[in-house]
Amino acid sequence: MVMDRCSSTNVGSEMSVFHCLLTDLKRIRDLIVRSDRTWTIRSSERNTSAILKSL
Repeated sequence: MVMDRCSSTNVGSEMSVFHCLLTDLKRIRDLIVRSDRTWTIRSSERNTSAILKSL
C-alpha cells in the first residue's frame, strides 16, 4: 500500500482521518472499476475466440 501524507500529518485530527478515509475509498473504487473493465475485456476476448474457433 502506498504511504502518503495522510498517515503523517495532523495525527489525531478528525478532519485528517475523515479526509484519509475518503481518499482510501476513492482508491478502492478506482481499483474495482479497473478490475471490472479488465475482466469484461478479457471475457469478451474469450467469447470472441470461442466463436471464431467454432467457425
